[in-house]
Amino acid sequence: MRITDSLLQTTFLSNLNNTKNSLSKVQQQLTTQKKINVVSDSPSGSARVMRLTGQLQDINAYIENINNGKTFLQSSINAMEGMQTEIQSILVDFTAIKNAITDDSLPSFGEKLESALDSIIDRANSKFAGKYLFGGTDNSQEPYGYNATPPPNIEQTIADSSGEVKVKISSTISQKINVTGDELFGTIDGTDVLNTLYDIKENLKLGVRPSEAEIQVVEDFNEKIISVMASAGNNLNRMDNTLEILSGQELELRDIISKEQDVDIAQSVIEMENQQFALDVAYKTSSMILPKSLLDFL
Repeated sequence: MRITDSLLQTTFLSNLNNTKNSLSKVQQQLTTQKKINVVSDSPSGSARVMRLTGQLQDINAYIENINNGKTFLQSSINAMEGMQTEIQSILVDFTAIKNAITDDSLPSFGEKLESALDSIIDRANSKFAGKYLFGGTDNSQEPYGYNATPPPNIEQTIADSSGEVKVKISSTISQKINVTGDELFGTIDGTDVLNTLYDIKENLKLGVRPSEAEIQVVEDFNEKIISVMASAGNNLNRMDNTLEILSGQELELRDIISKEQDVDIAQSVIEMENQQFALDVAYKTSSMILPKSLLDFL
């Protein structure tokens, strides 16, 4: 087969163009520090990166849900701890009230109990990120308050406080992150702890000691709040464990994506130098081949 000068020039120019494209590709990879900048760089690699990136986005969403859920639940626990502190102080006062020498001090105990009850109700209406901690899924108004309609008492001001707030922590699992008002206080019907404390407070102001039955209601609530806090703590620990697993998965996915997509800087620099050298040689060769024309052969 006779190799003509035209064929030689065409072949040379094609190879020169390929060398320039290879050099440009390496330069782009060094600039972006990514091996895959367009799908055509690696169709199979691009598909893997897209799939892994989707998984990473899901994991990041679950991690964000857990972090937000943990903060919401921890706020609920903090509010309950404040309530229990008030209840324990009230129980200590009940012990002192049983002593006959406190007859003249009963009204002052009533004033002190009123302050503690206000504090408990205030914590029962605690909010986080615009949502009531113990209002279930109803955030229309404060869930608990005083009813001025005779006879005065404490009422649940929303229709239902039993709604559970949940967040997705995996594709198949939703974690409850709230303590409902029903769980903590039960139905506000005049015999619950809040109204029992209200009645005790009113009677103390009149010089009447609480009955054993009333004291028992408060003691039972103290035990109940401990139990509810323990349950909330278990949910918090469960989210911590899940967060640890997801964080490990996130790091593993980022490492896999990095190996698939990120450039080995040192190797790419060497490749760029090789391509640049090949291009320089090609330009020098072109000075000898490309200037030839038909006149050179006449």
